[in-house]
Amino acid sequence: MSLLPPRRHPETITRTGLAVTGVTLTTGALLFGLYQLARRRYDQRRDQLWDAAWAHLDNHRIR
Repeated sequence: MSLLPPRRHPETITRTGLAVTGVTLTTGALLFGLYQLARRRYDQRRDQLWDAAWAHLDNHRIR
């Protein structure tokens, strides 16, 4: 048995809205962080491939 009176409808709506907003922002921040980590890794790999391709072209002689 609770000593607190039940919440009124507007208070329930407000708390639900705040909870949904918090979950949405947290999920968005997590997904954005994962995107940034993946992008950094793919950019590093692309740079390595780019450097390797230029090094390969540098080894060829033009006649």
